[in-house]
Amino acid sequence: MEVELLCPWYRGFKGSILHSGNDVRGHRIYASSGVVKVVKPTTLVITELPIGLWTLVYKEDTLEQMLAKGLIKGYSDRSCLDNVKLKIYLNEENRKSDDQLIKDFKLTSKLCTDEMVLFDEKDIIIEFHTRKEILVRFFKVRLDYYGRRYEKLLNDYQRELTFLAAKIRFVKAESEGKINVKNVEKGRNALHEELRQEGYPCDESTTGFDYLLRVSDHLSLSLTNKRIQDLRNKREQIRQHLMDLRNTTSEDLWLCDLEALEKALPPGDGL
Repeated sequence: MEVELLCPWYRGFKGSILHSGNDVRGHRIYASSGVVKVVKPTTLVITELPIGLWTLVYKEDTLEQMLAKGLIKGYSDRSCLDNVKLKIYLNEENRKSDDQLIKDFKLTSKLCTDEMVLFDEKDIIIEFHTRKEILVRFFKVRLDYYGRRYEKLLNDYQRELTFLAAKIRFVKAESEGKINVKNVEKGRNALHEELRQEGYPCDESTTGFDYLLRVSDHLSLSLTNKRIQDLRNKREQIRQHLMDLRNTTSEDLWLCDLEALEKALPPGDGL
């Protein structure tokens, strides 16, 4: 299986991640960079730190050191849980490029892809050596569950068609006087036995034949005909769903979900 080259991605990260070379074993190395902006001639604002660098650590290891050496005049921290905002006050007007500022303020970190440790589908920690290993493992598990979902949908549609046919038959039989449910509370067991002998399917997952009794409202003929037509329309919808499903595969279900997810995600959110 050919695997497209994947660049590391972190939700909410506003900086950049670029391929910077390979190590001696051929594994790709990436560099993540934070974001620094010039807001005034002598004022900078850092709005993102590189991946893996905490604000407190950055202030102690970098800004405090620069302040002690007289490289900056001062700084203030207005960062919050979700956003970084470090304002840097310079001793003189800035004449450096953005790339040079990134370098001077140590706003880069290295990301290696040669050691990837993840939990597998059984919550066991596994070390993966390539992206392909991860994807193959994930695809196998994911497709297995889509296969189960496919079979579940097939069974659900077939089951619903069976019960809709029984409801139509029951409403017609009641309207024609072939089944009397007026004394259902007094003779519930007897009615259930009668329905069983007449070949009506029992819903073992709920309460037996209550799915039939719920459609029995002793309606007038016109309303009974409407009830039957509504049930037939519903049955036709389910038949169409079943037909559509049989013309697809479990892989198609996955692709359909991915397309829906891509449309629902905000622009630039990783897909």
